[in-house]
Amino acid sequence: MRKLFVDTSSHRWSTNVSVGGTFDTEYSYAIGYREAADILVDRAILLKPPTKDRLFYPICFNYRQFIELALKQLIMIAEQFYKKTEYLGYEKGTFHSDELKDTHSIEKLLNWLLDILQCVADEEFDPEIKALIIEFHNMDPTGQKFRYPISTHDIASFPIPSFFDLAKLKTGLKRISDYFSGIDGYLDYYDSLADSMIDESQAYWR
Repeated sequence: MRKLFVDTSSHRWSTNVSVGGTFDTEYSYAIGYREAADILVDRAILLKPPTKDRLFYPICFNYRQFIELALKQLIMIAEQFYKKTEYLGYEKGTFHSDELKDTHSIEKLLNWLLDILQCVADEEFDPEIKALIIEFHNMDPTGQKFRYPISTHDIASFPIPSFFDLAKLKTGLKRISDYFSGIDGYLDYYDSLADSMIDESQAYWR
């Protein structure tokens, strides 16, 4: 019987992919969803309706999934850093890592990230980036609108005709993605400094 998922570890086919273990990074899932959406946008704008129109749903689903997963990953990284600052006696943070699996609200995740970032960041979160993220949340607060045509309350996801620019959507998501990368780099830098301070502190007391 033919299989869908075939182990190709012993082959070097051009159709192979490598996932899991050392092949994955912290952001593999999030980046994968964004890249898939980008590819779909590039393809969709070359097509004609109705195929072009139908691709809108998986494009938006993938972009939304990227935002949600990236926010969750940034929260976890930020909390790891703040636990080190607590050890050093600098900050007392409020942590939400244990709650991440229980929410799909982009707005709630963004607020959690903002809460923890304000403890250390010298600059305010870019208001334009925040507005873009909230706009996506308002379009799909529950994470269901781009997955199903009818909600759990029997309401059509798009009850009236709507028209959107895929190219502008992709551009906006790139801005969000680049900003997230900047936050990640910022946290990584200060996390390394915290590690150095902890090492020096422990060495002093040995």
